[in-house]
Amino acid sequence: MLHNSLLIQELLKLKNNNPLCKDRRIVHNMLPLSMSKHPLPDRGDIQLDGKWTITFEGELPWKAQILDDLADFFQKMGLYPCADADNKVVLTRDASLAPGSFRLQVAPRSIRIAGASIEALWAGVIYMEREMGIRKGPWLPAGDVSKQPSWKVQISQAPWGSNFLVPDLSPDYLSDDAFKLLAHHGLNGMTIYGDMACYVNSDVFPELNTAAYQGNIAMLKDATERAIRYGIRLYYVPVSPKLDALHPLFQRCPGARGARLYSPKVDARLHCLCSSDDAALAFHAEFAKNLFKAVPLLGGLVLIIGGESYYHCYMNPARGGGVQAPRTNCPACASIPAERVVSKLVDVTAKGVHESQPDAIVLAWPYSAQRWSADPYQIDFIDAMPSGAGFLSEIDKDQWVKKDGYSKLIWDYSIDFPGPSDRIVEQADACHRRGTSMNVKMETALGLELIHVPYVPCMQRLAKKWGSVKGLHPAGVLQAWMFFGMWGSTCEELAWWANWHPEMSDDAVLRLIARRDFGKGAELVLQAWQEMSDAIGHLPCIPPYFMGPYFLGPAHPLIPDASAEIPRVFHGALYYKQEHEATFSSALLDAFEPLVFSKLPASPWSWGFAADDALQAWSTFIDECYRASIHSAKAVELLSKAAPLVQERFEVAKLAELSIVTEYIHRTLETTSNTIQFLCDRDGLVGPGGATARDRMVDVARRELVNSMAARRLYQEAPWLDLALRMEGKFHPSIAMLDEKIHMLNGYLETR
Repeated sequence: MLHNSLLIQELLKLKNNNPLCKDRRIVHNMLPLSMSKHPLPDRGDIQLDGKWTITFEGELPWKAQILDDLADFFQKMGLYPCADADNKVVLTRDASLAPGSFRLQVAPRSIRIAGASIEALWAGVIYMEREMGIRKGPWLPAGDVSKQPSWKVQISQAPWGSNFLVPDLSPDYLSDDAFKLLAHHGLNGMTIYGDMACYVNSDVFPELNTAAYQGNIAMLKDATERAIRYGIRLYYVPVSPKLDALHPLFQRCPGARGARLYSPKVDARLHCLCSSDDAALAFHAEFAKNLFKAVPLLGGLVLIIGGESYYHCYMNPARGGGVQAPRTNCPACASIPAERVVSKLVDVTAKGVHESQPDAIVLAWPYSAQRWSADPYQIDFIDAMPSGAGFLSEIDKDQWVKKDGYSKLIWDYSIDFPGPSDRIVEQADACHRRGTSMNVKMETALGLELIHVPYVPCMQRLAKKWGSVKGLHPAGVLQAWMFFGMWGSTCEELAWWANWHPEMSDDAVLRLIARRDFGKGAELVLQAWQEMSDAIGHLPCIPPYFMGPYFLGPAHPLIPDASAEIPRVFHGALYYKQEHEATFSSALLDAFEPLVFSKLPASPWSWGFAADDALQAWSTFIDECYRASIHSAKAVELLSKAAPLVQERFEVAKLAELSIVTEYIHRTLETTSNTIQFLCDRDGLVGPGGATARDRMVDVARRELVNSMAARRLYQEAPWLDLALRMEGKFHPSIAMLDEKIHMLNGYLETR
């Protein structure tokens, strides 16, 4: 997912010119927009009223934003900030408090919030605001409370509509409102991603220096300074150089040329830097030292050392000879165990970081490390890790989960499986035993089964996932990769409750949220969330990346003829395929390819679906798809019943968005079920063939036409569902796909 400034500009221009997309209620969108007519105070609460002076005791470079935010919130609660009131809110720094913790003192005419850092003070303010939010008005519990987070670092992706790709991090691409949204969901970190070559100013390898260095580093420094005003630090996921075999650097320093990298292009001769070469290691250390010296507020580095991004000679080498071939083609690294090679690279990087910023975090993330690790759980790597780095791993990845009649492989992030996987349990035990910082990667709003929506409201299932996170006792959580964009959803709010109220049960948290957001409709919404949780439990596989009905949604067509040419509107180009391109290359951004399922494999085994009865694999698969759509239909129905019960503007808006997202997921699941059934009948993979199969195909096409016509309204009411607004690649507008699909369905049915 490499940098492409022109595409980013096009996408953001499209978003900003659409009045229904712009801004997306980015501030306070999880809280009532005004004081409720139906407050929910608890016994013993103090009612706040009248005028309030909001001040900061002492000095803090970034106090203006937190004071303005608090004043804005008080106005929304029907209170009146002014300069000389008797009622006072006082914020103060208190170095005696533990890192990340805060103290909140509430009396009838006085509120004090203390924290040791700007992040802690924001945590205290958000805690107080959320206490009022759940009461739907200006009430707070009296007394003195000290709170410490369950984990100190909570990192998410950039908000929807904001850029995360370096170096385009100016306010035009990444606004202060983005940081404000993150802060209001209890986050203190955000990932940025892209080529480390953007920030190279090297004495070791001057051939890699970029003329844009000064501008790039200034923009990054400015972004960190704007982010910290909201208690947010940026965590950089760097992508190492991938260079042609004849690059001038390799001409001067042949020992720096590392493994030849795999590429689907047979004539490609790309190489990483050698991870055993002294000069190459010195370059990594120099880069890290210079970066954190120039940008001291940068929070840390997240080094993906498994299958992509932070390259070493064992990561993705071209391997002639198949699976029995040596694990690297680099002669300098081949004689050294992979774990030692990777650990050394992480070590020199961490030392470079800490030479400039001792408190910055460096996380080693062995995502897809099975490519080089002899141990599927990477325990050998944990044992070899340097003391200056922490460990990051996924809550769910690489686990077979037994279902009714089949097993499902969780080969990547799942909205279905709440974890923890056997792998991360072993990894956490090894880290805790060794004294290594253990950090958890999860998805808090979606999964790769459904990444075409901002969130999947299967709240009970997501709450269980946070329970799995809590059980691992992490030092930090990376709660989302860069699939859709931070949305500010109720799903994402669960992260705050898990971190700051770990003692509360799932049911208690969900009921409190539902009561706050949906008033008299709360019980029906809870039931809808449960139906959605049940629906997600029937998703039979994690499908291939960025294609098929799970990604295109109800815009995905039915293809009557496997040999037919797929209309251009269903083609797209994907960022992640740039992994096989040289640094700064954008050749694959124009390599459009079909994104539809036009033919199924003989068995769903290749999708990680292992049926107990292999002869009935596709039948079992289709049955699960059907069950998922039945539960999602019930969720849609329950939300429609809740609509007459919600009363306030805030409740109506929340329910309207929830209803659109839920129905869109239901329409997606209907399309998926119909697509698989249609293709199986077409190719004789299930049931009787001949005329019977053709009759079923017609019935499926009729159902799908009705489903598609109903979906058109959703794209019109919620333009943020449009795939054309996604930054994972280039896609045609979803409604254009849908209209072409409807045209194709009508044509097919007219001939039958």
